[in-house]
Amino acid sequence: MIGGPIIKNKTFFFFSYEGFRLRLPGTFLGTVPTLAARQAAIPAMQPYLNAYPLPQSGAQEVSPGLVLYAASYSNPTSADAYSIRVDHQLANNLTLFGRYNESPSSSPYARGGIALSANTAQATYTSTRTVTAGATWSKSTIVNDARFNYSRSGGHSRYFLDNFGGGTTIPAESIFPSGYTFKNAWIAYDTTFGSNNQFIPGAVTPAEFQNQYNFVDTVAMQKGTHGLKFGIDYRHLTPEIVFAPYILIPIFGSLSGMQNGMSDVTIVINNLPSRVALNNFSAFAQDTWRVTPRLNLTYGLRWDVDFSPTSLTNSKFRELTGFSYTDLSNLSLGPVGSAPYDTRYGNFAPRIGGAYQLSQNPEWGLVLRGGFGIFYGLSSTETGLIGTYPSSGVAVFGGAPFPTPPDIAALPPWSMSPLLQTGKP
Repeated sequence: MIGGPIIKNKTFFFFSYEGFRLRLPGTFLGTVPTLAARQAAIPAMQPYLNAYPLPQSGAQEVSPGLVLYAASYSNPTSADAYSIRVDHQLANNLTLFGRYNESPSSSPYARGGIALSANTAQATYTSTRTVTAGATWSKSTIVNDARFNYSRSGGHSRYFLDNFGGGTTIPAESIFPSGYTFKNAWIAYDTTFGSNNQFIPGAVTPAEFQNQYNFVDTVAMQKGTHGLKFGIDYRHLTPEIVFAPYILIPIFGSLSGMQNGMSDVTIVINNLPSRVALNNFSAFAQDTWRVTPRLNLTYGLRWDVDFSPTSLTNSKFRELTGFSYTDLSNLSLGPVGSAPYDTRYGNFAPRIGGAYQLSQNPEWGLVLRGGFGIFYGLSSTETGLIGTYPSSGVAVFGGAPFPTPPDIAALPPWSMSPLLQTGKP
């Protein structure tokens, strides 16, 4: 950390840096196919069975064709945090400040994910950046504080296979539709036999970012025994969620099914990026009243307007109509682009609280406090639910062969509701 004056008695700066490096040891315990099970597979499936780490000498067979596999590894992680702030006194009653923060972190080679094979690694990169500017003006008993903030936080991850334990690469890209590779698609081998033997090589899965613009202005004044405060708060959010544009998930319920190239279920997913605009505005007024030397009351009113979200991509929202907790027979979707819900303008939230000093003994004190308030949540707390609707098309096939034939592996049509196909193709 370092800080000091830029212009004497006028402008000052402060800079700080923190770095974190971690090597976290881990252990793996799961199952892998035996050498005999790999050799017994049809030629087209042998590369996929050979993608698992090789069985260890003397490993215990836990079921036909599967043996225990144990390993240890080290996952590297790093994190940094930079911050710089500049304060400037423009006049005797006016000060300005600006601050920039950045906090990148990465875990480029982490293995040990739940149910995943030992040679499936995940690379994750996240970052938070914020820019804040503010001004404080005062005159007599009045203080006005205004602040503006822009922040962007989020990250992305991807999975990949390596040769840990003797595993080999797989020719999965050959079954992707034209134009898709491991750079923009991924395949997940979901196995329900054995343990910790699924593997997922592929692209970003998913990427999530939150952009925020926030303006806050607060005026505080003192009038006798009353401390008054008024303010406004405007926030504009644009969360972004990007899944891999193409996902192929063959699910094998048995080792023999994988050996013979027949999945129990195959799921094909077509994803579009989702970007939503969320706006909310709040205004409040508050009074802190010192009724007596022993009694303080705080009361006020807050008004919240949480505007209906809008889609900023081609995957537009649709209103859900006819909803009832007791009768879903009239449930349907409104026209494309309709607001998912109406904006409420009547969210008024009163608050009141008090504190009474029961004892004025200088050696120990006893204070009784209480309060009541009404609070309204924001739709931004539900943005994690926008990942697939209305931005995906899904096709489900029962008993599909693998490697997946072109007619099944084809990109399913995007639709407002999932496309469901069942039965053997």
